[in-house]
Amino acid sequence: MRAFVTQCQARQLLHNKFIVILGGSVQRSMYKDLVLLLQRDQYLTLPQLKSKGELSFERDCLVEGGSMGPMTNGTEYREVRQYRSDHHLLRFYFLTRIYSPYVESVLEDFRHGLKPDVIIISSCVWDISRYGLEGLEEYKENLHKFFGQIRTIVCHNCLLLWALAMPLGKKIKGGFLVPEISHLGPTLCYDIIEANFYSCQLADAYGLDVLDLHFHFRLSLQHRVPDGIHWDALAHRKISSLLLQHAAEAWGVKLRDPPSLLEQGQELGEAESSRGPATLLPRNCSTSTGSKPLLVLELASMTLRSLCTLILFQVKIVQLLDIGLNTDSIIALCPLPDCGYDSKFIFRSEPQATRRTSSSVQV
Repeated sequence: MRAFVTQCQARQLLHNKFIVILGGSVQRSMYKDLVLLLQRDQYLTLPQLKSKGELSFERDCLVEGGSMGPMTNGTEYREVRQYRSDHHLLRFYFLTRIYSPYVESVLEDFRHGLKPDVIIISSCVWDISRYGLEGLEEYKENLHKFFGQIRTIVCHNCLLLWALAMPLGKKIKGGFLVPEISHLGPTLCYDIIEANFYSCQLADAYGLDVLDLHFHFRLSLQHRVPDGIHWDALAHRKISSLLLQHAAEAWGVKLRDPPSLLEQGQELGEAESSRGPATLLPRNCSTSTGSKPLLVLELASMTLRSLCTLILFQVKIVQLLDIGLNTDSIIALCPLPDCGYDSKFIFRSEPQATRRTSSSVQV
């Protein structure tokens, strides 16, 4: 897609769909952007991106954890959010590890409750940084457990989308990076590349779809905020567009790009041409009885670009008429521009006494 998805496109694509997002703080912002996009074409504000655990965000509700429990940066932090409208259901689960007793309880919710239509999963940075020196090896084992379990629980037509971790900065601060592991900061940006490669191969082997956000944003680092971890509102709208475009392709739906200004002008011109031929008159010309226009352009069809070209052409003709050139000279000097339509260029001369030019004086 050349442009971001619109509210109308998102609402139609996700109509009567149950979407689940599993992950950390970046994935929470993904959830928030989708919730906002389903209601209006606006971007997240900086306070909305920074806040966590609030009781309500844009008509959603906090189901569990967050401000109703301990607000910490520890691995025990929980947050479950849900947005529900007449035709849309979105839910977010905050994870600090791809497979754990808590994740097993979440999977049990899917096993016995409402089956999701789409599950978007991403878990990497917490896994390889907050669980000791063997974090990366345990991460690989947990990926096998999670991918094996999720496939047996969801419906066969559920879209399972594994999103790779986004690029980290070399200097990161805050969030999951507590002082005890601050020494890992400079190397994490390289560690996630290895983790992404392994998880990508494994997800594909288990039949999950993969969205490589690290690749998509490798040249868009200007949209990463100063903490080196999170991303701004434009980045999250692009993520939403990538997610929805992927879902549309998986479901065989074509998301039409929003019309450009030129296309809108062409549609407007076609609508105007359907009303009949257009007549352009030079200045100082009257259409009243007894006085005929000097210049008439009858157009069978008109686009916005063609209209602009002809207006400029007409201005030039009127200027030449004002300095006293006759119609034969004007036609020789100014051939009709090729605007891609059939047109008729007609000069009608009036009696000399009624023409106001520099070489004639009305008595």
